[in-house]
Amino acid sequence: MPSTSVSVELTPNGYTVTCPGIDVAGHGPTETAAWSDFWTARHAQWTPPAPSRLRTV
Repeated sequence: MPSTSVSVELTPNGYTVTCPGIDVAGHGPTETAAWSDFWTARHAQWTPPAPSRLRTV
């Protein structure tokens, strides 16, 4: 199972929010902007699960 730990770092260019387990990062001049960018990137990466193959009788 991938790591789901998230880190927030202050860099010279603003903030960076990263989650190495899902390979997503957000960047912004404020922590709020970095989180918003992070969630935008995460949603862009998401794909829906495959349809269920349950048989109906």
